[in-house]
Amino acid sequence: MLLDLLSKRYSCRDFAPTPIPENVVRYILECGRLSASGGNEQPWKFGVITDAGTINRIADAAGVNYSQEWIAKSPLLIVLCTQLSGGIDESICINRFPSLKNTIKDMDYRFNPITPESASHNFKGGL
Repeated sequence: MLLDLLSKRYSCRDFAPTPIPENVVRYILECGRLSASGGNEQPWKFGVITDAGTINRIADAAGVNYSQEWIAKSPLLIVLCTQLSGGIDESICINRFPSLKNTIKDMDYRFNPITPESASHNFKGGL
């Protein structure tokens, strides 16, 4: 069943200007909310954007490196935002992958350099 569904998937690039019914949006969000994540951490938030000006600004930004200007034609965007560090308990990652402890700490530093001012905000319990 899953392979059948995946083989029928396609990426739509042309959208009707018709508003998407709220019950359909809620269904999509619930499917995303129930999506699997490592350790059931679900380190994400979903946002629903219907404002045409905001959609156009996102389309402009997505067009710079990704050639996705077609986003501007969509009547609605569902954006997924995730916090790469600080919001995910680092100890969960280290406990799950103890042999990668130093790599995990190094990744966090590269993506979120620690300064004396930010140290207390980046890690629960300090350094």
